[in-house]
Amino acid sequence: MVWHEITDGSFRFDLMEALFGYAAQNQKPTEERSISSSNSSTASSPAPPAQVFILDPRKSQNTAIVLKSLAISRKEILDALQEGHGLSADDLEKLSKISPTPEEAAKILQFDGNPTKLADAESFLYHILKSIPSAFIRLNAMLFRSSYDPDILHLKESLQTLELSCKELRTRGIFLKLLEAILKAGNRMNAGTARGNAQGFKLSALQKLSYVKSTDGKTTLLHFVVEQVIRSEGKRCANNTRNHEISGKGDECWDSKTTKEDVDKEYLMLGLPIVEGLSMELSNVKKAATTEYENFMGMCPALTMRIHDIRQLVSRCGSSNERSGFVREMKGFLEECEEELKVVREEQARVMQLVKRTTEYYQAGASIDKGTDPFQLFGIVKDFLAMVDRVCIDISKKLQKKPWPTAITSAGSLPLSPLALSPKTPVKLQNLQSHFVSWRSHPRPNNLISETQQKQKQKQKQKQKMALGDTIGLKEELIKKACNLAMKAHLKSPEKAYIWEKTTRGSTEAVCAFPGTWAVTDWYSRTPFGATKINIALFPSLKSIGIDELALVNEAFSSRFEQLLCNSQLEREVEKALSDRKQIVFAGHSSGGPIASLATIWFLEKYVRTNNYQKPPYCVTFGSPLAGDGIFSHALRRENWARYFIHFVTRHDIVPRVMFSPLSSIEAGMQQILLYTSSKSPYFQNESIGNSSAATSCFMVVMRNASAVASHAACHLMGCTNLLLETVSSFIELSPYRPFGTYIFCTANGKSVILQNPDAILQLLFYSAQLSSETEIAHVVYRSLNDNLSYENHLQDCLEMQNVAHLNNLVELPLSSHANTNNEAAKLNTVLNDLGLSSRARLCLRAAGELERQKIQNQVNIDSNRDSIRKGLNEIQAYQTKCEVRKVGYYDAFKLQKDINDFNANVKRLELAGIWDEIIEMLKRYELPDGFEARKEWIELGTMFRRLVEPLDIANYYRHLKNEDTGPYMIRARPKRYRFTQRWLEHAEKMQAGSSSESCFWAEVEELRAKPFEEMKEKVVSLERRTLKWIHDGHLSSDVLFDESTFCKWWRYLPPKHQSESCIARLMNKF
Repeated sequence: MVWHEITDGSFRFDLMEALFGYAAQNQKPTEERSISSSNSSTASSPAPPAQVFILDPRKSQNTAIVLKSLAISRKEILDALQEGHGLSADDLEKLSKISPTPEEAAKILQFDGNPTKLADAESFLYHILKSIPSAFIRLNAMLFRSSYDPDILHLKESLQTLELSCKELRTRGIFLKLLEAILKAGNRMNAGTARGNAQGFKLSALQKLSYVKSTDGKTTLLHFVVEQVIRSEGKRCANNTRNHEISGKGDECWDSKTTKEDVDKEYLMLGLPIVEGLSMELSNVKKAATTEYENFMGMCPALTMRIHDIRQLVSRCGSSNERSGFVREMKGFLEECEEELKVVREEQARVMQLVKRTTEYYQAGASIDKGTDPFQLFGIVKDFLAMVDRVCIDISKKLQKKPWPTAITSAGSLPLSPLALSPKTPVKLQNLQSHFVSWRSHPRPNNLISETQQKQKQKQKQKQKMALGDTIGLKEELIKKACNLAMKAHLKSPEKAYIWEKTTRGSTEAVCAFPGTWAVTDWYSRTPFGATKINIALFPSLKSIGIDELALVNEAFSSRFEQLLCNSQLEREVEKALSDRKQIVFAGHSSGGPIASLATIWFLEKYVRTNNYQKPPYCVTFGSPLAGDGIFSHALRRENWARYFIHFVTRHDIVPRVMFSPLSSIEAGMQQILLYTSSKSPYFQNESIGNSSAATSCFMVVMRNASAVASHAACHLMGCTNLLLETVSSFIELSPYRPFGTYIFCTANGKSVILQNPDAILQLLFYSAQLSSETEIAHVVYRSLNDNLSYENHLQDCLEMQNVAHLNNLVELPLSSHANTNNEAAKLNTVLNDLGLSSRARLCLRAAGELERQKIQNQVNIDSNRDSIRKGLNEIQAYQTKCEVRKVGYYDAFKLQKDINDFNANVKRLELAGIWDEIIEMLKRYELPDGFEARKEWIELGTMFRRLVEPLDIANYYRHLKNEDTGPYMIRARPKRYRFTQRWLEHAEKMQAGSSSESCFWAEVEELRAKPFEEMKEKVVSLERRTLKWIHDGHLSSDVLFDESTFCKWWRYLPPKHQSESCIARLMNKF
């Protein structure tokens, strides 16, 4: 046997005993050791004294192991039991597992021997129970308190899920259309029978639809019904995209070359994503189906019973311990729990009534009192959705096996992305707005969107007629010069760090071009994607202000720029151009592009934002790789700087897409590509390199990664989730890089597409380079490398043709590749076809446009609250004035809560907090335009709100002694609505972070007055200095100096010597 082969080995029992606290008792030497050890036994040290065990040996051992794993001392545990807090949930759970039975506790307490001889487990239990007999009952109460929040949150989430699922089932959508189709199909099949004119059917019959086979046995009734609904939705979608020009004529409006089969396939292709989206439309129904009724209904009574037990424990602690921390902590906790549970029970009753009404709505006569599961409806619908999903998969597979309609293949793009090939891609274009409006948002004004659309159309018409240079705000000659200089810099690399054009006298512009680099380490400094946090000292604006999250930037590009700035004459050249009042254009080709972008941002930070230089720079790049993440792009749009960045990209150039891939997957192929594109390489433009397997493999890997990034982003754009992509992205890291600025996509025939929406640009970077078939790979890879070196030719073609399409109205892009529309739309459609955009690509672009439009609408809704906020702030200000008349600061009055004015102020405080919390949540989810946090009117309103209302929040916090449980307000409890608005002001005014903390004055006072002066002297002096400045600047009301204010009472108890030397001594004596 295997056990016979085991030897002593090198297993360390001493280490095991140290870690797990176990040492075998009563060990006897084995026969092999008995002889050799007998001679040495007399010389060995005396055996350690025997330990006393009271518990069962196994339990004693397990208890000792648990105690070893605790990182806290016995004294800390006793202190925590006395005070009612101080132990983590993990520690509480471990300690509850070693709780002794009543019999074991009695034996331990009856022990009258020497406690030092007790074993580890027994010694610990002895000292704990001797000090606090109810120790483990207290531990269980504290454990319940730590788990209460997750439990009640789970219950609330279940209630919300049930309510939302009922609303989803009552909303008319695809689900009701399917039920309607099934009812009509059933009536038709049962015509002439008693069941032939049914007004409805039991939903349990849905599960039988897949059993009804056709006469040839090749399909089922479910397949037939779902396909008919898909076709109907596809036809409706196609009609809508033609802006109602078809007006119900249906297939007649297709051109004469389009066959009926082509039209049918087009309808199926357009309608399939809509029906696939049914699972997402009813996502909460699927969640509700997993809720167990017994557990759901039993949670409230279980929590109530535990609260009752803890209340009995608190009462048993006796009047002598009434002031102990444990009693105080638990009393406050129990009061909050009982109030919350009362509300939850009422909500539970309301939601169950809603469930009952929804069940009656679908199954008349059904009742939750008949012993059936009240949540049965959700389970039936969930099973039906799974059946519909399987049918959609079958239909999708059939469509993929058949050749695409001529109208689609003419676009030059077969769907190769996960988004296109996934059999379950819940795209919901028709109902996008329900996914983008915040759940608290106000209704949309009827005329708002129509007016916006008209303005956008007029703008688009004007831009379509403008030349390329006029459209982007740069002279065409300057664009040519930038391109020419960027390619020259490419040829000079690495001899020169940059090329500065020697401008002629009278010229108003200066051009600086940066070369690319040709070592892989100059692109990726680390794996997987080479990203690092931005140098905030050099680029202070590249962050999300409210969230306070720094942008990510490619570390290799960032380091190269910083070294160039320190070791070259760039800054001196720039300042000379500024003294000549010139406008600077930074340019770069390939990896010189990110350096040009960083140089432009550096200029904007140093000379425009800080010194108000009136001529902002431009950045023009050609085939530039991506350099920053989504926050990078968000910050540029917030600062209104994105318009200064213009990126030219050809359809197949791999370089702008390469950063979608991790280094490990493309390192070998990347080196080959750099050899081909480097002018200093012996393999420069060598055809064998361009057609090598390494280059081909690199191209395919880049496109696969671009597909994953674009598909993942598209799912979020469309308000849906592809489960496969979500699962993959949870353990496979996707590239953080995102586009920013204006992109100009150049087609092979001299046309150009201008795009400024970063979400749409991301989609276009993938879809425009997508292959029609795998047979194209060899040709496209070689062409991709040549495209990267041919930007001068492409630019010349675009400027000569002036066939420019400006995609600023994405929501009205034609979904079909047919050009049977008006002249302008036909022209746009031709350009989109030249980029190879499939219907799915256009769906993604539409979704990006819809998201942008919804952000604008959300901002309109938020703006409508400004008057309400001002009115509420005026009422708070009036309350402050009333208090000052009585010579009482409004902070102290609110803290005391003695009259009706204090109560009304509290109501208004809560109303304003609700409005601002909604704004902050939308900002955290990026549901508002990027520029919202930089809007002057909201910065001023937020500052006024913070300075007036936060003192009331602080008064409420310390009035209820929440600091004793939660901790200091500034560290543990300050709401995000105040943190965000403070950061807005500090960023706008270029202030040091944290320097505008006047609204937290009272929180600092409350913390300082609770501690000895000697410990907090430096903080006291700092507060006094800032208080003097805040009062002088009018940021802090002088009511803080009233004789009876909390501040004055505390300050007058400070040491006299300190008072006499204080910077506010004169101010205090004055009042």
